[in-house]
Amino acid sequence: MPELVMENIIGFLDFRSVLTLRQVCRDFWNFIDDLKDSKLPDSKLKGLTLTVRKGRKLEFKIEYFDGSIDIIEYMENSRTYKEKITNLENSNFLDVAIQNDLKWILKFQRGNSDLFEIDANIYSFSLRPEDEQLYQDVIEKLSNCMNRKIKTKKLQIRANKNSEFLSIIQLIDPKFLVELSFCPICLVFETDEISKTEQWKMAKVFGCGQYFSDQHIKELAHFSKSSILTDCVSAEDVIHLKEVS
Repeated sequence: MPELVMENIIGFLDFRSVLTLRQVCRDFWNFIDDLKDSKLPDSKLKGLTLTVRKGRKLEFKIEYFDGSIDIIEYMENSRTYKEKITNLENSNFLDVAIQNDLKWILKFQRGNSDLFEIDANIYSFSLRPEDEQLYQDVIEKLSNCMNRKIKTKKLQIRANKNSEFLSIIQLIDPKFLVELSFCPICLVFETDEISKTEQWKMAKVFGCGQYFSDQHIKELAHFSKSSILTDCVSAEDVIHLKEVS
């Protein structure tokens, strides 16, 4: 089939149909992979949530501006989408989820989404070492494999290590970022390294759902709005915040 005809066909499809077409044969696979981003349809992505669940499961919740939602679940040897279970055989399910599926979801993104969230549902229950390890593996895979910054207005993270917050925030395109919403689990949130990132400096709103170290109050000065939980705020910090506001 002539390339121009194939381009015209893709121009009439939504991005989910293009992904389906990509699976039809190797020729379509290669052609779509080689297309410039501008030739691909807009996914109209509104929000994307990655959740690590008990039992070494990873879930993608994909929300679109038309109100529709896709949920994809990954676990050892399988991928479930719209009740269809695909046997991944010997493939690493994190490779399939992040290096393949997430890569293509973001490749079709034109504008910025409202929300990108990384959640660890495992912390709502008893913490199993294998589930905590999966969460760390997901973050490491994201950090090593993402070849483009994620465009979103709001970044929401639930994690139990300051290093995890640092790794995730650096995945985001700072030009589009407006709001940071962090929920540290069982730790005092420190801004030592995070406050040096462009993402932190460019954001306008900050919220911390757990204890925020009072030693870092001055790092909040550039935000137009902050919501934190802390023991106290010194008079010196109050004066500093007032002077820079």
